[in-house]
Amino acid sequence: MTEALSRGHQVTAVVRNETRYVELPNEAQKRQGDASRIEDVIAGLAHTQVRLLAIGGAGSLNVADKEDTLVVDDTCYVSPAWRDIAVACVDQYNVYKANTGTNWTYLSPPAMLLMGERTAKFRLGKDE
Repeated sequence: MTEALSRGHQVTAVVRNETRYVELPNEAQKRQGDASRIEDVIAGLAHTQVRLLAIGGAGSLNVADKEDTLVVDDTCYVSPAWRDIAVACVDQYNVYKANTGTNWTYLSPPAMLLMGERTAKFRLGKDE
């Protein structure tokens, strides 16, 4: 959100509890909603020009060297301790994928984000 705002994008942040508005940047538009209630997220934007940016998990990505294997199903990437949350993220992704009436983008960041030097360079991938 901070990065998008710093680049001049209009951002609407949706939180479950309005008391959390104080934690959001002043520049962001604030709305109350619940991502677990599909009508708050997808149906509310259907047939509008607003793009929904959903940040999920890496579980729905394909394992590069194993054809037809999702990251969620490979214990090299997702340990049993984290599998339930990874499965939930895959389920979330599938809801978006089934929706054609909303302009959405789903980001799958890596499982581990580590501190490092900001380089302003990034890598775009596909589904691996």
